[in-house]
Amino acid sequence: MESVEFKVEDVTVGLFAKYAGFYGEIIAINEETRGSRAARIAIAAEHRGEKYIHCTTLFTGRQEHRPLTRDEVTSMWDEITVIFASDLESKVHSKFGTLTEVAEALLACEVTHNGSTMVTRFISENVSPSNHITAHEASIYAPMKEDNGLISLVRSTKDAKRYRRTTMKPGRAFRHMLSNLSDAELASLTEQWVEMTSPRDLFLHVGKDAKSFKRAYDDERAAYRNPITTLHRKSIATSCMQGVGRDYYNEDREREYASVGEAYASGDFAVAYLTDKDGLIAGRVVYSDAPDTPHKHGPVYGACEQSLDMLEAHLDNIGSELDVEAWAGLRLTSIGDADDPVVPYIDGELYCTPGSSKYLRLESYGTHGFEGTDGYLTGGMFCECCGDSVNEDEAYMTEDGYHCEVCFDNHFVMTDHGDVLCRDDAIFVHTKSARWGINQEWVHHDEAVYCELIDEYWHVDDVVPSSSGCFYLPEHMTDQFPALFGNEEEEAA
Repeated sequence: MESVEFKVEDVTVGLFAKYAGFYGEIIAINEETRGSRAARIAIAAEHRGEKYIHCTTLFTGRQEHRPLTRDEVTSMWDEITVIFASDLESKVHSKFGTLTEVAEALLACEVTHNGSTMVTRFISENVSPSNHITAHEASIYAPMKEDNGLISLVRSTKDAKRYRRTTMKPGRAFRHMLSNLSDAELASLTEQWVEMTSPRDLFLHVGKDAKSFKRAYDDERAAYRNPITTLHRKSIATSCMQGVGRDYYNEDREREYASVGEAYASGDFAVAYLTDKDGLIAGRVVYSDAPDTPHKHGPVYGACEQSLDMLEAHLDNIGSELDVEAWAGLRLTSIGDADDPVVPYIDGELYCTPGSSKYLRLESYGTHGFEGTDGYLTGGMFCECCGDSVNEDEAYMTEDGYHCEVCFDNHFVMTDHGDVLCRDDAIFVHTKSARWGINQEWVHHDEAVYCELIDEYWHVDDVVPSSSGCFYLPEHMTDQFPALFGNEEEEAA
């Protein structure tokens, strides 16, 4: 189809843009995103029979992407679905403002895609699938969790212009944002919110013995309350180490079980964990606790915001800092077979070298790592070139030692016969076989011959010298240079 040029700056409210097989009327345009080829727009949309506002990007380009006028889309009525802004007037959040104000708010905050607060994520996860669009649009109120489970929000366009927020009880806040939900749905949502945000009776425990670590890692978890997570502040419900352990044989060759957490019970570490009134585990964090060394901790795991805050407060009280790599030099207990001990996953670049000792010393370099989530050590080694750790299954062996893939590709080549050559000693040559014809492969430079007449390198087994011995050519090409490669009998005749 012929391309049609149109300028994004000429796109106006009231035109119709194509999206997902339908044409929707443009309700608002984010002026800050207008560029030479694109603009962010809000259009009238429909999904499973429900009308809503959709934010999308309009690009210049081919004819089918060109916005159409009302007359143009009206003439296409029998061919394509067309959604008018008037279809949305009675359906889109009148409490916030007009249809245009709602569309502009969605474009301005761009929280329509990810729900930037705990409240919007809670709504998205707890309303029924048929009401997902309602939850999607609730983000224009920028709701935020406040103390005691209350919710603050921007009630309307006027409040947004004044930067004014209003704090409400959760039931009232949900009713303000989600007016399309029934009374029963709002009551259920409010009840779930109160249960999730009401303060728990949590109790802090600190221990260094195997029993404490086992309880923190193996006991049943408290109910999950949807905490906001980061790389170092995580949900215990998704912890890859919670409830993980292994069977092993003790010194009497009797089969026993150990939680991966018990490996920390060497005397160099402590665990702080929380229990609720029912004795369920609501959070945990491991930190170094060796004599005459500063405390350093790993990620904090919790079942709710409250538990994460409590554990971080404990870490602040003892002056601990987040730094797993600082554990280098500390010890884990070697449980079971000395060559195959029960170990946890460690969220950092730490290694060890198993041996006959009853302890595993954590190191910045070593033969094995802690990247497995099944209680086993992972084979590891270090690249002789860059020094980075590399898994044994991914390492390349050379005469100079093990190399990672990047360094191997930069400094070595592998021949078709599996031999490893230094790039400085290797040449990519042509070869010829009766079965496969002409191919190319890496060989040692002693096996390569430069054929000056055709400016190519060939394998030594596939070339012949000229009668003077000054030139070489592949045998099948010598007839192209009869003066140099003709035989003596032909010349005498």
